[in-house]
Amino acid sequence: MAGLPFPIPDLPLPKQMSRHAFALLALLALGASVGLWYFFNQTTVETLKLGAGMELKYREGLTDILCDEAESRDLKIEIQWKLRAQDAVQQVSKHELDATTIPAGLSIPAEKVRQVTMLDCQTLHLFVKPAIYDRGIEGLRGRSIFMGPTGTGVRSVAEEILKFIGLTGGKDFVVDSRAFEDLMKSSPDAMPDAIFSLSPLPSPLGEKLVRQFGYQLLELPMGEAISLRKPCFEDILIPAHTYGTSPAVPPKQIHSIGVRGVLIAHRAVSSLAIERLLEVLYESDLAQRANVKKLDPALLQRSGDYRAHRGTVAYIHRADPWPFQKMLTKIQGFLGSVISILSAILLAWQWIRRRKVEVGPYQQECSHLDLDAQKAACQGEFGETELSACLTQLSRLKAEVLEQNHQQFLSGNKQIVDVVNRIEGLQKLLPSLVRSKLPAKRFSLDFSPPQRKAA
Repeated sequence: MAGLPFPIPDLPLPKQMSRHAFALLALLALGASVGLWYFFNQTTVETLKLGAGMELKYREGLTDILCDEAESRDLKIEIQWKLRAQDAVQQVSKHELDATTIPAGLSIPAEKVRQVTMLDCQTLHLFVKPAIYDRGIEGLRGRSIFMGPTGTGVRSVAEEILKFIGLTGGKDFVVDSRAFEDLMKSSPDAMPDAIFSLSPLPSPLGEKLVRQFGYQLLELPMGEAISLRKPCFEDILIPAHTYGTSPAVPPKQIHSIGVRGVLIAHRAVSSLAIERLLEVLYESDLAQRANVKKLDPALLQRSGDYRAHRGTVAYIHRADPWPFQKMLTKIQGFLGSVISILSAILLAWQWIRRRKVEVGPYQQECSHLDLDAQKAACQGEFGETELSACLTQLSRLKAEVLEQNHQQFLSGNKQIVDVVNRIEGLQKLLPSLVRSKLPAKRFSLDFSPPQRKAA
């Protein structure tokens, strides 16, 4: 095919970067890499003010082990003893405390409080004097019952149980609200007829009550029934001889009520601090060192009175292969929609541009050149000189078409492709019109392009 090659545009050569500038950029990149590595790998120590109630105080040395394990995970815990659960919830709500442990089911409204995790069950004990032991729960009527100071966890749970039984304080029994310390300093005659205690098994307070004052442990068999109304309560078994063997206290395995502890925190507490605290509770040697039962990870999934803390959610999902898969799915869907819209706009724009292409002048020029060549050939006047002029003109025309409309040609614009095919067809056809070698310029033929509007 006799066509002119595409002209190669003169492109300016890029300026050479000096070695000094390249070395400087390399040093800056290295410094930025080191800085980012340090930033993402440096360890910050988190501090947590933790309110602890009787459930931690009963376990001798537990808080010391807890703080030691936390320190090894860059978490500094400051223990603040709080015996009143209601006060502890309010202090967490005001962010005077970062976190605290309370019995589940207190139902104290607090908008800024979040649940970190449920804890193991604490057992509600009801110790009674031998004089009313044989009468069972009915023997509590008209008696003095120690339920702990107002606002404590044991007081709240004991009130729920007595209300379920049908006993009302001040009407069916006398409420003893002394502090634990004052209670244990009392003489035997000043001790109440019944004492509620809420603690893990075995209860240190229960051991003192049995050994020093001769109390008996009364069965509370309504655990399963009350759990139907309040899921935070459970039925729990206390083994025989837990608090004494001679006489046996209790003489046989008895039922009581279990109440799970719950760890709560203010919603603004650092998610990282909560994650490290959960690492201590579920992954460290805390249980082994303190000789307590290891927490079941399923407790993280149990709901309570408050919404889950964001640190708990992050801890639960940190082992997931991709924690934010749902978010990424939404982003991918959004990007897919955007790409579809952009593709539609691009196609519409190309169609509009395609309609604007003016191919009439090119087709007219091809027809004019073809007609002149055919007339000359019919008169025997189309020789090598005329052929060369025509081919030169066709090459120029093809180069002009492709230069001005190369994007439409590459995209398969039918109008432009037809023009190019027409030119290439003429380049193949015209050599066949040469009949004989004619003398140069016997007469003049006009092979110049007609005047046409710019495309």
